[in-house]
Amino acid sequence: MLALTEVHPCLWYCCPLLKAYLAVIMIQFENSSDQKSLPRKQLTSMLDKWFLLARKGQMLPQQMVYYFDLITRVSYREGFVILLDVWQYFQVQFFSFFLFCYFKILKNTKIFPQNFCNYLYH
Repeated sequence: MLALTEVHPCLWYCCPLLKAYLAVIMIQFENSSDQKSLPRKQLTSMLDKWFLLARKGQMLPQQMVYYFDLITRVSYREGFVILLDVWQYFQVQFFSFFLFCYFKILKNTKIFPQNFCNYLYH
């Protein structure tokens, strides 16, 4: 997947995989036996890889890139709440992407994810 991040719109097509990986991380945050402790190194390593993919694939806004540093310094419970915010962001973004594609299909125009990105961020 790291290779797909080099060509901007490609990672958008792998969104279900990226969301599944995020869900695995969130479950581990939520199911930790000691909710008040800091996340363990293995889990922060997984999270670092996820943020790297999302950042390089231009799927996260710049403000959310800093969430990783924050999550590594807070408890499991607080980290889960932050990740929930990221999850909700993805839900809204990709519902919008679905609608964008649907209307493009109705207009019989080609669908390019970069057009969607331009539509969202400008």
